[in-house]
Amino acid sequence: MREFKAHAVEMEGGAVAQVARRWGDDIPFVNVRCLSDLAGAESHLDFRAFLPVAARYASQVAHRLAPVI
Repeated sequence: MREFKAHAVEMEGGAVAQVARRWGDDIPFVNVRCLSDLAGAESHLDFRAFLPVAARYASQVAHRLAPVI
């Protein structure tokens, strides 16, 4: 097995991508995510601090991406 030494993982969007793919090749799918917390015991504290920043960054990416998709 290959080890990637990832700093973050994203799993939820995979399910949406699989559904879009099953419905056919003509259903486009894009997933815009931003980290809103860190891993570990204190992650619930990080989430509250990072959520506004992560939401702003994800929104900026979506606004720039929308005209080209």
